[in-house]
Amino acid sequence: MLRKFASFLRERTRSTDAVVRYGGEEFAVLMATADSDVALEQTDRIRAEVEKTRSSFPGKPSRSR
Repeated sequence: MLRKFASFLRERTRSTDAVVRYGGEEFAVLMATADSDVALEQTDRIRAEVEKTRSSFPGKPSRSR
């Protein structure tokens, strides 16, 4: 699941952004060339896509919000 989510983030970020994992299940997107407006737009777009994405784990039903 973590690999899928990392790929999900990489596919939705700009080539100048860096997707990194730190800790256990935490990810960060470093947007060095983005101003605060661009960063907020990108973050909101990614958040909305995550909310629409269905996920499932072995032995548990899929669910979406």
